[in-house]
Amino acid sequence: MKRSSYDIRNNILMIVKEETMKYSHLERRLHTSYRTVRRHCDELEKEGMVKIHKIDKDPANGSESFEVEITEHGLKTLKNMKS
Repeated sequence: MKRSSYDIRNNILMIVKEETMKYSHLERRLHTSYRTVRRHCDELEKEGMVKIHKIDKDPANGSESFEVEITEHGLKTLKNMKS
């Protein structure tokens, strides 16, 4: 069954609330594609809920990668969802 955009974005927020995470790690945690993770993170960044940091040369593999961290707005949004 296909998950809703809301569910995927909510799960991204819950994961990055705990620690900054790369797209590739989110992909594995969410059991979805890199493209899907990137699209939802881009939307969350437009909404001010996360900040995406580009890493030109990742020490792990030498290629470009991206890390996602939650913002204060994202934390407040998560808190309001639980209330």
